[in-house]
Amino acid sequence: MAKKRRAAAAVKEEIELPPQLPETREGLERAIMLLGYRTQNELTPKVQAELEALLGAYPSAETAVHWKRELKSLRDEY
Repeated sequence: MAKKRRAAAAVKEEIELPPQLPETREGLERAIMLLGYRTQNELTPKVQAELEALLGAYPSAETAVHWKRELKSLRDEY
């Protein structure tokens, strides 16, 4: 029974990545920081464009939470 619950939890936690990933560690760090700002507020047009250039899209606040979590785990593996 516990195995079924764990399997169901794993399915719910699908990995959700942005359309593209930054090519450098610095770019990854910047994207994570901007996603953190995005979870709180709408970004200025200049910063929106920077985030789009880094990740290939401008996320909703909810999507930014997921992307930030996944990028942080990738950064830890970097």
